[in-house]
Amino acid sequence: GARAANGVIIITTKRGKGGKSSVEYNGYTGIDVIAKRPDYMNASEYRAAAKSFGYTMDDKGADTDWFGAITRTGKVQSHNIAIGGGTENFSYRASVGYLKQDGVVNKSGNERLSARINLDQKALNGKLDIQTNLSAITTRRDFVNYDAFTYSITNLPTDPIYTTAASNQTAGGIEAGAGYFERPGAFSMYNSVAEINETTNYAKSIEYLGNLRLSYKLTDNLTFAANGALKGSSSSGYYFKSRIPRSNEAAKGLASRGLGPVSGAPSEDKLLELTFNYNKTFGGVNFGALAGYSYQDVTFEGFSATNNNFISDAISFDNLGAGAGLALGQRSNDAVSSFHSNYKLISFFGRLQASISEKYFATVNLRRDGSSKFGANNKWGFFPSASVGWTLSNEDFLKGNSKINNLKLRINYGQAGNSEGIRPYTTLALLGNTKPDNSSYGKYYDNGNWYPVYGPIQNPNPDLKWEVATSYGAGIDFSLFNYRITGTLDYYIKNTNDMLYNVDAPLSINPIYSQILANVASMRNQGLELSINGLIIDKSDFKYDATIALATLKNEVTGLSSGIFAASDQIFL
Repeated sequence: GARAANGVIIITTKRGKGGKSSVEYNGYTGIDVIAKRPDYMNASEYRAAAKSFGYTMDDKGADTDWFGAITRTGKVQSHNIAIGGGTENFSYRASVGYLKQDGVVNKSGNERLSARINLDQKALNGKLDIQTNLSAITTRRDFVNYDAFTYSITNLPTDPIYTTAASNQTAGGIEAGAGYFERPGAFSMYNSVAEINETTNYAKSIEYLGNLRLSYKLTDNLTFAANGALKGSSSSGYYFKSRIPRSNEAAKGLASRGLGPVSGAPSEDKLLELTFNYNKTFGGVNFGALAGYSYQDVTFEGFSATNNNFISDAISFDNLGAGAGLALGQRSNDAVSSFHSNYKLISFFGRLQASISEKYFATVNLRRDGSSKFGANNKWGFFPSASVGWTLSNEDFLKGNSKINNLKLRINYGQAGNSEGIRPYTTLALLGNTKPDNSSYGKYYDNGNWYPVYGPIQNPNPDLKWEVATSYGAGIDFSLFNYRITGTLDYYIKNTNDMLYNVDAPLSINPIYSQILANVASMRNQGLELSINGLIIDKSDFKYDATIALATLKNEVTGLSSGIFAASDQIFL
């Protein structure tokens, strides 16, 4: 269903065990070095080249390795300590980790502190299982100044990093006594060391996850489970560039602050799952049935503020209101911004499983998912799947075969719905000052003031629906020669329909904006995947194995239009 559109990764954290308590520590330290430096001219080579071309250069007499001046050998250290233990009905495991990594670029790095505790409790004569997981991660990231790399290429190796000549310093540099060498009026030639030293750019973040799972055995065969989770993140960004570098001389200091979620994570993610699970064995048949409900509520929100033209670099980003840039109209486009979005995903699902004599297997899944991201007419999707398997090695004609330990044939069919590739509210008509291509509607003047112009930035599409991938496949699992050779062979076909893309809005819908998010295009992927693992050396004190993996893929775009919507070929290039 919707949960498997882009694959599934299952992560199992370590848990405590009853009995004797344990303490574990692991750590490492190391260095990071630049594997291959760019090959720039040194001062002697540059002078020789200038002479050969008859170029009269302004030679300052230095020999500067600008790339080397902004890079270093990075150092890294990591430490983790964990304790665990428990009794027959209670167990615990807690861990703390610390990572510090100095980047190979000056003033860049990453420092992280993490903590986790997992608790397991049995109660009511073993009928009730309680699992609690709590974790938190705090991080500080000092970001790389990529502009400094650009300037390390354009700067002359004959220029020094520092100077006492006032004519080669900025006013801010002279005032601060920084002494950075700059070339007034030179295009794209700025002191790389000043760019890094006079820029502060870092983020401090916290990520947390709390999970509580209750599982109660109603009967010997029927179990009810409730799972609740709260996940969230918050990242505070800090940026300041002083008045000293020539690249920032006109701005007279630039500062910004921001607050939002960690990149790729929501501000808040609330999840509730309720399931009934039934398992019964009768004769040679193992039967299982599961029914469940899931509710997820996800929020993203944040804001940022920027100002410039400060009277002192000491103010930095600690008092953005002290900058004169906003009052002078220099920050009219990026002074303040904020955002908030929310979506919900509700699911009803069921599964039937059966195995007969450990030879024949069948699974059927049914899932109905509803997402608030889609249009009012198509918020819900239905995604079935089924698979069957036959373990030939358990049949009489192969059972006990010394060369074939396991041989299983599989056939599967399934549909998965994708909603992850789009933002909330993309089916609604929206107005704004900034268009999706980041251009602006501008401003208008009225009674001595400038006001932003608002215009259409998005077309409504109440018919937008799930992107659906339908997969067919067959495979073989095998183990040979006392499990010394194991592997799988799979053939698959995956047809993706109603693909979600921004396309030119047709005139027939009376568009208010030039583009619209719609279900257009279809695509087919098919191929073979082979994986073979061989245990080459198997001794009590030494084992060596190797894996070979081969895959083929044929990708074909089978359609570029759907109804009144048509996609441009260029979006697939």
